[in-house]
Order: sequence, then structure tokens, then C-alpha cells
Amino acid sequence: INGCSFRVPSLKSIWIPSTVEYISPTAFKNYDFISIIESIKIDPFNKIYTSQDDQGNEINAIIVIANNNLILGCKNTIIPDNVETIDGDAFAYSDIVSIEIPEGVKSIGYGAFYRCTALASVTLPAGLEVIRATAFASCTNLPVIYLPNSLTFIGREAFENCSATIFCDFTEEEKDNFDSSWAYNRLSSVIYKGYLMDDNGFVYKLYDSDSYSIIGYVGMETEITLPTTYNGKNIRVIGPFAFGGRNNLKSVCIESGMQHILNYAFANCPNLESVTINANILRTCFGSHVFENDNSNLVIYSKYRPATGDWGDDWNCGYKVVYI
Repeated sequence: INGCSFRVPSLKSIWIPSTVEYISPTAFKNYDFISIIESIKIDPFNKIYTSQDDQGNEINAIIVIANNNLILGCKNTIIPDNVETIDGDAFAYSDIVSIEIPEGVKSIGYGAFYRCTALASVTLPAGLEVIRATAFASCTNLPVIYLPNSLTFIGREAFENCSATIFCDFTEEEKDNFDSSWAYNRLSSVIYKGYLMDDNGFVYKLYDSDSYSIIGYVGMETEITLPTTYNGKNIRVIGPFAFGGRNNLKSVCIESGMQHILNYAFANCPNLESVTINANILRTCFGSHVFENDNSNLVIYSKYRPATGDWGDDWNCGYKVVYI
């Protein structure tokens, strides 16, 4: 069965007979539509492929028997313990909502979960070693993902346009063998081991010896006022992507004392209605694309007007700016 042989948007069920000797990993992929496949079964007498676990239970996936490679999954897939790799595009464009990847899986292939826009929960195993390029790209409904310390490589833009806050069980310096662009173009923040979090869900790292930066937020409040101190030190910086991709965020207040707002700090917040800035932030300390792709009705309330021009021009955001 060759690639893209069944580009059928309404396809819900797959049955593979025992005589089939080759299945392209893209045989049932339609890259123009989200797949709604619910059932994948293979004749138990097929010697090359299986859709069952070791106990004979149907798992709604196609697995290559010779190397335990899962090449196609769907919304009802249960990955068995003997699977070692998830092939490229295995779940891409599917309407999968939740998946638990078992301990035996060592590698997740290129674009394995690409554009799974309904995916809301992923559990990665402690022994996972490789996440290939764009594996979780465009998973725009995923709130959080935890990366284990066992990882030895993450590929290019593995989380491009992914909404998840990425928690890492390793330090920022620990994994210098990852692709340098592994976290590029994400929609939210990366929180490394050793970062600090308060009871309200704000995440910090030291900016210098006297101050902290806010680098993430994992709380559930829709209206927030950013703290001004943490552990007895002032908070001076809002880091890149710190509040990016927060679908539930509606209102933000930034108090005086904040000195820097960095790139994409509040980008991709579709329900953000108002931002109040009570801090006198210099032009040179304001990053690019800070409010990119936010709610078109967003209003920015600023206590300070720049020496010349208008903040709306500097931000180049197209949103309404009101001086208070």
C-alpha cells in the first residue's frame, strides 16, 4: 500500500488483510484534513504487521513486527509496552486527544504528532532518548509537556507553534547536544530544572545578583497582576514567551519597577483583552513581537508616554493604546 493511497477525509476504520506485505507510513495520510480514523485492525495472520499487543488485545495502530516500530496511530490508539519507536507522521493530523507513551519507547519520529490540534495530554516515558524535528509542532491545544532527563537529542523546531509550557527535567546548560533551534517558534515558555516557582504559578530565574525575571506562568487565573518582588529581590524582567500561548489569559497588570519586557512575552494570547503598564519601560528595553497574534480587540493602558512618538508605533502591534 503506497503513500497517500487513501486520501479520504471521512475514513474512520481500517482493516489490513494477511496478504499485505508493505504499508507506506503515509498510506492513510491526508495532509489537507484532520484524520477522524477510530479503528485500525490487521489480520492476525499477517506476518509483517500487527495491530495487537503481546496479549492479543487490539490497540488501534499499525506496528512493524520486525522492529516494533509504530507507523500509524489514531485517536483510540493504546501504545503497547513492546513498541520502541514512533515513526515520523505516525499520528500527524489526527484528532487524538490524549496519549500515554510507555517506557519502552526510545524515539519519537519527525512530525509524529504534527498538527494534532485536539491533543490536550501527552505523557512521555522516563527512558525516552530522541524527539525528532517538528514532532509536536502545531499542537495548539496542548497546555503542558514534561521532558525527561534521559533525552539525548531534540530536533529542529520540535515544538514549533506548540502551545505547551515545556517543563524540562534538566538544566539549561545540560543538553548542549540538542539542535540549537529545538525550542524555536514555540508559543509558550520553557522551564528548566532549577527554576523557581511561587504559590501563584509564576516561574522565575535570577536575572542578576539583585533581581529576578519572570520566565513563565502555570497558574489558572484569567486576570493577573505581576508580582514586584520574589525572595526579597525585585522583579525587573518579563522573559521571552513568559506568558505566550495562554489561552485563558484575559487581563494583565504590570506594576512600576519592571524594566524589561522581552520578545514575544505576551504573544499568541487569543483572549487577552487588556494590558495595563504602570512601569516606565525604556524603548530599548522593550522587545519585538511582544503582543503578536493576540486578541484583535486588545487595549493597552500605559501610564507613561514615550518622549517622542507613540507606544503603538514602537510596539508595531496595531492594538489600541490608551494613556492613563
